[in-house]
Amino acid sequence: MNKSGFTLIEVLVSLAILAILLTTFLPLLGWLISRTRATEYDAQASLVLQEAMEVSYNVMAGSWDRSWSVYPAGIYHPSLDVSMSPEKWILVSGNETGVEARFDRKIEILPVCRNQGNGDILPGVCNMHAGTVDDNSKMVVGTVEWKENGRPKSISAQLLVTYLGQ
Repeated sequence: MNKSGFTLIEVLVSLAILAILLTTFLPLLGWLISRTRATEYDAQASLVLQEAMEVSYNVMAGSWDRSWSVYPAGIYHPSLDVSMSPEKWILVSGNETGVEARFDRKIEILPVCRNQGNGDILPGVCNMHAGTVDDNSKMVVGTVEWKENGRPKSISAQLLVTYLGQ
């Protein structure tokens, strides 16, 4: 006698195996989706930071006046000056919020303190015993901050801009 089809026990065993597989892989799928979103945020933040650093370099190198009076030490953000023709990037005082609808960014311009003996860069503020301020160099620190799943995240980069003379 030739029987075709599934018995009730075979169907129940198949459903049990399917339930076990689903309970194993659904949490993994949720984790993969959240990890993909986090990677997307990290990549976007990197691009926002890269733009800030490139603008900073080009603005500072293009407006070098040897005294850095145009951009003294402080916090800035990039902005496109549309009042000029052609349009030109400038640095505007203060933080920038809502970049790409989720990021905050700032560019901090800092003086460079150098060791008087060997010219190495010294961390922190210069004092008369630790070093001297290098008027031909500035440290540019770009920072991008955002919230991911309610937790603060940030990335930053540093750029040393130096005037080598004419």
